[in-house]
Formats: sequence, C-alpha cells, structure tokens
Amino acid sequence: MTTLPRAVLLFVALLVAGAVRATTVAPPTFPQLVQRAEIIVRGIVTDVRCEEFDSPQGRGIQTFVTLRVERALKGSPGATVTLNLLGGKVGQRHLNILGVPEFKVGDRQIVFVSNNGRVVCPLVGLGHGRFHVRRAATGREFIARDNGVPLASEDEVSVPLGAGAVLAAMKNPERALTPSDFESRIAALAVLP
Repeated sequence: MTTLPRAVLLFVALLVAGAVRATTVAPPTFPQLVQRAEIIVRGIVTDVRCEEFDSPQGRGIQTFVTLRVERALKGSPGATVTLNLLGGKVGQRHLNILGVPEFKVGDRQIVFVSNNGRVVCPLVGLGHGRFHVRRAATGREFIARDNGVPLASEDEVSVPLGAGAVLAAMKNPERALTPSDFESRIAALAVLP
C-alpha cells in the first residue's frame, strides 16, 4: 500500500476545509456586497491563465483572470483588474475549489472584489460577488447572477445561488435589471460612509 507524503495530506486537508467553508458562505445582502468590496468593476474577461505554485503544503494551482475595465463603480482599479483565485487546470492536473467561479474569455462581468491575492477567492461571497452582463433574444442587456438567473431586484442578491435552476425557469430576462439600473444602485451605496 502506498502512503501519501505528509505534506500532500496536509494540503488536501486544507483544500477540503476551504471547500467546505466555500459551500457554506452566507449570501450577503446587497448593501453588504457593496460595502465589503474594495473595488467594483464592469469589465470584459480578456485572459484566463493558470499556473502552478509551491507552498509549504505542496504544489498548488492558481488562476489569474484579467478583466479590461469598462467602468469602475467603486475604487480606482486602473485599466485592467487581474483576479487571483485558488484552483484551476495545468496540463493534466486539476484543482477544483467548490464555490470558486470559473471565467471565460469574452464574458462581460460585474465583479465585487476584496482581498485580491490574499484569499482563496477575491470575490465578495464567492459566486455572490460576480454578475454576468447578458443579452436577451430581443437585444436588451440584463444582469444575471453567477448561477445564470436574471436579477430582477437587488433584494435577490441574498437568495442562495443553489436555488437557481428553479428560479431561472420562472425569470424573464426582459424584466431583469439592466446594467445601468444595477450600476446606479451600486453607485448610490458605494458613496455612503
């Protein structure tokens, strides 16, 4: 019987503990989401790059997601923002962290970012801190949550993401918030002390 090195076991234990915590994130309210974020931007994903790194627990994988900033809604991010997330794929190695969203080049997003590079996932509330800018069949742009459900009101931010499949069937993108509606509500809270 082969035994895993102690460092590998510790690394796996830490990842499992992080994944368990990731699945138990309490959804923030909309005001909490805005207040906890250091920066909030609407941007387009221009690059997704995974690389390995060394840690005391062994080799890990991290993903760097670069967004070209279309509009800064809070903070002073510059022309681009690069998110540093734990997990990803390098060659045949995969490191999946439950609750950490995956990004695709070309996607338009609104992201609420805090502690970038210092935590497993810099999105406030993991998937609760990312919203998609989508286009309905009519051409109207709308906001969808990380689970794809159109967002009709900022009050829905605190609904658990796991409820998405049922809610998506009942939601009409034509009634969802537009990017400008959502951004104006963010801006109203972002200026409060």
